[in-house]
Order: sequence, then C-alpha cells, then structure tokens
Amino acid sequence: MQLKTYATQFLQKNNIDFVFILLLGVVATFTLDKINPIFIFSLMIVQGFVLFRPDEKVNFKTNTYFWLLMALYGLNIVGMLYTDNYSKGFNTITRQISFVLFPLFYSVYRVKNIGLLLKFYVIAVFGFILAFELHTLYRFFYKSDIFPLDLELFFSYRYTGAELTKLFEMHNAYFGMYIMFSHVIILDYLSRTKKYYAIILLLLLIAFQSLFLLQMVAKTAIILNALLILCSLAYILIKRKLFAILAFSVVLLVASGWFASQHLNLSVSRITDRMMELQKGDGSQEETRARMWSAAIPVIKENYLIGTGNRRC
Repeated sequence: MQLKTYATQFLQKNNIDFVFILLLGVVATFTLDKINPIFIFSLMIVQGFVLFRPDEKVNFKTNTYFWLLMALYGLNIVGMLYTDNYSKGFNTITRQISFVLFPLFYSVYRVKNIGLLLKFYVIAVFGFILAFELHTLYRFFYKSDIFPLDLELFFSYRYTGAELTKLFEMHNAYFGMYIMFSHVIILDYLSRTKKYYAIILLLLLIAFQSLFLLQMVAKTAIILNALLILCSLAYILIKRKLFAILAFSVVLLVASGWFASQHLNLSVSRITDRMMELQKGDGSQEETRARMWSAAIPVIKENYLIGTGNRRC
C-alpha cells in the first residue's frame, strides 16, 4: 500500500500522467511505421478528452511558433487536393503530427518535465542502434558461410544502408535524421554539464552514433550531422574554455575518420561521389536535390500561394 502511495506521489510530483506515457510511446517509435500511428491515434483521442473535460480547467498557453506550426500543418491538408497518391500523403501528415505538432501541442499546456521526454528520445535512438549492431553481429557469427571469421571479413561482410536496419521495418533516411536530432539534444546537455566524465561519455556516444549513421548512407543526414557536430563542439568547448576536452575531441575525430576510411570504404565512397556530383551543379547526371530545386523554382514562381500539384507537373 505504501509502495502504491509513493508511486502515485512520484507521478504527480513529476507531472507524469497517461497522456505523457503515450507521448513517450510516440517519441520512442518515430521510425516504426506500423506502431507509431497507434500511439499517435491514442494520443489524439486522450488529449481531446483532457483538453475539453469540463471538470478540469486546463491552462492552455500558446505562442507564435505554435500557430506557425499549425499553419504549416494545415498546408498538408490543402496539398492533399493536388495528389493522386493519398496513401503517401496521409503518411507524410502522420509523420508531421508525430514529430512536430503533437509533442509541441502537449508541451505548451501540460508538460513541465520536457527534459525527461527528450532524454527518453535519446535513449530510444541509442537503443535502436544498439539492437541493430547486435543483430549485425548475430548475422555475422551465425549466418556467415565464410570461414575463418576475422575483423576484415566482418567489415567487408557488414551490411550498409537499408540492410543495416532490417531488424525493424523503418525508413533508412528517416532514422538517419532522428539520429541527428538526438545529437542536437546531446550537444545541448553537453553545453550545460560540468562533469568531465559526463562530457567524455557524451562525446563517445556522439562518435559511436555518427559512425553508425555513416554506414546508413543517408547522405543528407550525414553531411548535416558532420556540420552540426563540428561547429557546435568548437563553439561550446572554446566558449567554456575546455581546451583539454577540445583536444580529446580532435583526437576522437581523427580516429573516427581513420576508422571510416579503413573499414567503411563503401559508405565513404558514396558520400564523396555525392559531393562530386553536387560540385558539378546542373551538369550532373545524377538526380541531386540541387537539380531538383533548380527545376522546381520556376514551377513554384507560377503559383507560389496554393501550389501546382503533381497532376500538372
């Protein structure tokens, strides 16, 4: 009985209710297309009851950023009028609900322990990566028909890209972006913590997840992740005058680069090929995003307010 009372007090003190638990489920299953919508749908229903329940006055506070996101989300509904692929359209809207709208919607009027939500997200991303790495080891030791097993064979055998995440059904590029968003949260915590061992552990975590991201060949996420980490670490450590940690970061960066060049040749070559294609600009033979945007800009100018739609493109 005392244990139950203590648990109830703990949940009330930390503002953890059923809606918050559903929100934890949303952030932990972002990349799982079949499971995440269940949490999203449940969250929508329960939040509706909480918000409009007559016996509880909800202190609903919003800001400009919230309403801008609402307007951005509303454009998706308008966009459904211009597409024939309704399944993909609904999938896009669902992802924006889970990743942007509902976490913010809940945070502006109820969540006080947003830090717990962000930590849970970081732990969930790390848990997925750890599961994928263990699954890769299992496939290598128990599924490989080549002997003897050694380190070089492991790295030549190791799957990359979408094959790396086959344990769970998830989009390879989306998970790459979620890893990068996890690094944003880690870097924010790193900028505030004063414990040296915590800073070093966080740097090792970033290095480990970045090497995993490199193997996924999610090119845009890899490039953005590299820029984010290099610029943020330089700014944070120099501003805090942690020059010893900065030197450790440089050594860790060099070691990670050497490891990638020696053992992750396929991933590195794909990234360098993409960079070379981007340098060619419009002369590139590949469908790079730069070429896509160059072709799209004239279409956008024709009808920049409500769009054109794929039926007329």
